[in-house]
Amino acid sequence: MSTISPPANIGFGTVVGQFVLDIVDSADAGADPDFVTASGSITFTPSVAKLLDATATPNPVTVVRSKITGVLDSSGYLCTPNSDGSPGARGLKLIATDDTDLNPVNWTWGVTYNLLDASGKQLTAPAPHSMLLPQGTTVDLTNVAPVDSSTGDAIVVGPRGSKWYVGHGTPAVWLAANPTVFDDALPDDQYLDLDTGNIYTLS
Repeated sequence: MSTISPPANIGFGTVVGQFVLDIVDSADAGADPDFVTASGSITFTPSVAKLLDATATPNPVTVVRSKITGVLDSSGYLCTPNSDGSPGARGLKLIATDDTDLNPVNWTWGVTYNLLDASGKQLTAPAPHSMLLPQGTTVDLTNVAPVDSSTGDAIVVGPRGSKWYVGHGTPAVWLAANPTVFDDALPDDQYLDLDTGNIYTLS
C-alpha cells in the first residue's frame, strides 16, 4: 500500500474545533473558574460506501469509504495527525460533501468524539452527529453539533441566516412525527434527512 495525490477535480473542506472542560478555580490568582483542555480524537465517517469520480484524470477513480481520525493538541484544537499519530497542523481537510464531480453528491460526514478529561476518563459528550462540509469552506464543530435538550433555548447570535433542521424521513414525515418542529422555519431554511442524506429547502 502506498500514498498518492488525490485526483485534481476532488474538492475539500476543512473541519476545525477546540474542546475544553470547565472546572472549579485552580491555585491561581483570582476566584474565576478555569478551563482545562480535553484530549483524545474525533473520527469522521462518510455516510456513503463509496464515491465515484468518473471524470478524474488520467482515469476514473473509486474512493472507497474510510474513517478519518483527527487528534487534539495540548490546547484542545482538532489537528491533522502526523505519521506517528501526534498532533500536526490544526484543522482537518476532508472531501467536500457537495462536490458535483463525485457521485453521489450531497451526502454527510458522521462525527464521533473520543474525548478524555484530565484524568484520562472518556467523556460522554458531545454525542455523535452528522454534518455537511461544502467545498472550499471551513466548518467549526461547535457550530454544527446539535444543541442538547434542556429547559433553555438554543439561540442564534447576530442576524439570522439559513437554519438547518435534521430528522428522519422527508420533511413531511418528520413533521407528522413532530408537529411543531418547523414552527419557526423561514424560507430558504434547510432540512437534512439523516436516513438518506437528502437535503430539502423549506418554504
